[in-house]
Amino acid sequence: MNLKFLLPAFVCFSIQHSWAQSPAETDDIKNVFKLGEVSVIGQKNVNTVSAEQIQKYGKNDAATALNLLPGVTLTSIGARNESVVNVRGFDLRQVPLFIDGIPVYVPYDGTVDLGRFTTFDVSEVQVSKGNASVLYGPNALGGAINVITRRPEKELEIQGATGYISGGYRTNFNVGSKWDRFYVQASFSQLNRDFFPMSKKFTPAEFEDGGRRENSYQHDRKYHIKVAFKTRIYYDVFKNLLNSWDDATFITMERGYAFSSIYNDYTIGGIVQHDYQIGMRNLLSTSVQYKQDVRREYDLGEPEQNMNDGNFTLAIEDRFRITEVLDLTAGVSYNNRKSFSAEDYNADTDEISNYPSNSNNAFNIQGALQYRLTPNQQLNLSAGKKTRFATPKDRYSYLMGTTIPNPDLKAEQSVNYDLTYSNRLFNRLFLDGSLFYSKIS
Repeated sequence: MNLKFLLPAFVCFSIQHSWAQSPAETDDIKNVFKLGEVSVIGQKNVNTVSAEQIQKYGKNDAATALNLLPGVTLTSIGARNESVVNVRGFDLRQVPLFIDGIPVYVPYDGTVDLGRFTTFDVSEVQVSKGNASVLYGPNALGGAINVITRRPEKELEIQGATGYISGGYRTNFNVGSKWDRFYVQASFSQLNRDFFPMSKKFTPAEFEDGGRRENSYQHDRKYHIKVAFKTRIYYDVFKNLLNSWDDATFITMERGYAFSSIYNDYTIGGIVQHDYQIGMRNLLSTSVQYKQDVRREYDLGEPEQNMNDGNFTLAIEDRFRITEVLDLTAGVSYNNRKSFSAEDYNADTDEISNYPSNSNNAFNIQGALQYRLTPNQQLNLSAGKKTRFATPKDRYSYLMGTTIPNPDLKAEQSVNYDLTYSNRLFNRLFLDGSLFYSKIS
């Protein structure tokens, strides 16, 4: 039996540097920029879940909120029952999670348990399918998920709530302040559940007698601080304790498969993005990013092993308004991943050795045409080549003795084509249809 305790701490310092617009610009362009930390211009294959929808349907975590969207499939995997999503068949390594445009994932395998991220401070969730903006940075092979948090609009804003849920309770507190040139937003949330009630019609089985479901407790706590200046600087901490016990009594760890693993990972990075308005019809956006992922792990009784990767991105995206109803968007980016260190532990000799250093370059290029058939109808055609770097798990894991490490494993590539039709009927009904094809190598 495996149990996992995840204690994420997330701190970021960020700003959105927006661009000046003329009165001739349409409302849909303004709406793109008013919330997001990443400018997803030139894309209509972007679905959103608003804070009102999250509250209306009682979606307390990011996983269940994403399940409201078409083309997004929610699943629970592994003995730890982690919540993950697939977007058009791509998993979280290929459609990474961002919070206010900042990448958030476990450094070792590039994934994250979406059920651990509460939504009480969320303003909007955006899902870009297929050719997501190159401004997101590396690894957006099949799209991107951007969770946009609240930001204050007044000098002082205070909001909080608490309530009962089945088998537990939830509580949250948000406070923020806005000045002329920057703002501060802080939030705290807690979601505690001691059990999940089973249906009264449930038939008792060997390992489940009904009533309160066995081992269904969860305790999640999130702290989020955001200070908005000209540059986004962030520091993420991922602390995990994974215990595998002898049996369901959760008392002893003496059998061969029993263990206790401790993980203490962190990521530090920064993003500088700027938008240049060139004339009345052209918007040029540039982004420079760097992040360093550090993995620190050990089993009880063993020495600590470390892995350290650095990622650099230079991206340029340009939007040109050809006519009043036709837009062209093109983007290109250069990404580099460099391994600074990677250690391997040999349990037989009780020694740590170093894997050889390795590096990988990847280029992304894409383009999109937007044609507005009517004020409420739009057609979007896009094509692009996107990449994803191999994670430390991809490169170094033995996968329980079934593989051998390959430190020089190159980036995964996908050529994506997308044709999307969007229509808003009677200002209440939204109709979207897509034809898409991806060739992965």
